[in-house]
Order: sequence, then C-alpha cells, then structure tokens
Amino acid sequence: MPKIPSTRKKRTPHSSKVKSAVDSIRAAGWRSVNEFLEAFYSEPAYAAQSLRLQPGSRSAPSRLLDIWIEQVPSGEAKQELDMAITKKAAEIMIKESTTAYRDHRLQVSSSGLDIPYLTSDFGLKKMQDIYTALLPCLTFLLYALLTAQNDYERRKGKDKVGKDKMAWKVRSFGVCHAVAHKRKGCGCGCQHSPLLS
Repeated sequence: MPKIPSTRKKRTPHSSKVKSAVDSIRAAGWRSVNEFLEAFYSEPAYAAQSLRLQPGSRSAPSRLLDIWIEQVPSGEAKQELDMAITKKAAEIMIKESTTAYRDHRLQVSSSGLDIPYLTSDFGLKKMQDIYTALLPCLTFLLYALLTAQNDYERRKGKDKVGKDKMAWKVRSFGVCHAVAHKRKGCGCGCQHSPLLS
C-alpha cells in the first residue's frame, strides 16, 4: 500500500521561537506580522541596522527575497510577487537610463567616433565599462539572459566556446540602443553618434 503523505506542517529548528515572536507581535496590537514589518522598516534606525551590508556576506534583503520566492504559494500570489520584483527592477533600470543618457561621457558627436573604433575590442571595452558603471542593473540583466544555458549546453554539460565574448558585444549594443531610445525622447533635438543616438 502506498504511503500517504503527511498533512502536518514541517517544523524547522526555529519554529517555537517564531511562534512565540508572532504571538508577541499580535499581543502588542499588530493585526499581522506584515503590518509590524512595514512599521519596523519605516523606522530609520531599525531599518538601517537591519539592511546594512555586512562585509563578506549576502545582504539581508537578498536572503529574505530568496525565502519569499521559495515559500510563496503558487498561482496568483506567485505571479504577484514575480511582478512586484519585475516592476521594481524596471524602476531601477529607468532611473539608471536617465542618469546614463545625461552623462557627459556618452555625449559624443558623430565626428568623434568611427565604425572601426566602435567595433574594436578597445572601443567596445571602453563603452562597456561606462555602461556597467552607469547601468549596473540593465547590463547584469542582459548579460544573465545572454549567457544562460540553453538546452544544447545543458545536454553537453558545458557552455559554447566564445559565448561570453559574444554576449559582451551584444550587451554593449543592446544597452547602447536602449539609452539612445531614451535620449531621442528627450525632445532636445541633439545630434549624436548613430550608435549613441
């Protein structure tokens, strides 16, 4: 006869302490733990202490986010969490792009650049360094997408040769066009290099 899975909730080493803390939070008048956490992180002193980065360790928000993603129920709750993360990433990248297209290092006239320069490793490396500094979230996202293993690589157990270098170049041009699109919408009528505007 097949074994019937237990319906009892899995207990962790901290279950008793967590229950006591939750009971204390509710006894103090909070309607939920989430309501308490919102108030807790709204207090600058407590927030700064909890969110500061400890040398040599992952940040607390990063660890908490991993737990949320792992524990969130499937269905609408998971979709809502995924969308919340996506929207926040979009806000960060929009802010980055605003800073980038205003940066003087990208205000380059067409006469100051030529195709051999932009297609050389030196030229691309210089541009990539600027993009990585000004747009860390966008450049990381594009690089992660471009270098993620595909089905062929998973079957072979190794990445394609030259994948990193190709991803580096594609990412450079992808970021370049994203910043250019933002600049063209600024209404200033400025004229820049075809690759930067």
